[in-house]
Amino acid sequence: MKTFSTLLFFLLLASLTSCAFTNPLNTPLVTAVDETLGGEDKDSWATIAAIPLALPLGLIDVVVVHPAQVIDDAANDTWDLLWEQSVKGSAMRSFVALPRLALTPVVFCGDWLGRSLFDIPPHGAKTVASTKPMTEQEREQTMKRIAQLEKDIIRLRERLDSH
Repeated sequence: MKTFSTLLFFLLLASLTSCAFTNPLNTPLVTAVDETLGGEDKDSWATIAAIPLALPLGLIDVVVVHPAQVIDDAANDTWDLLWEQSVKGSAMRSFVALPRLALTPVVFCGDWLGRSLFDIPPHGAKTVASTKPMTEQEREQTMKRIAQLEKDIIRLRERLDSH
């Protein structure tokens, strides 16, 4: 039992690194107050005076604002998972309608709770590739490729205009 509770504690601790409240985009009230009061300049009197606002604004962000922001993402995920796939035949559609109806609130609530607690990217967001700087050789190759594509586009336009 002690091993299980230790494992559970470490899993909880590891999950805190991806909590929703660690991303400033998920706490708009706290972020707005922070930017309004000077952002990086933490020594100003206005910032010190606003410290009592931090806890209530943080709670409102975590309990109300962010969960409200992710409702549409959870609904879109639920739609994609359960309803997007077309089912052929009226008998088959009738057969799967009841399980879909029964699973819709379960899937929606699970997705919404997960998105409310953890920093999950918005629905449909594509993962961004690493943005390492291009080398000079890569830049030259890219510029040559762009020039070639521009020439190809001009040739295609000329061919279309001639027809």
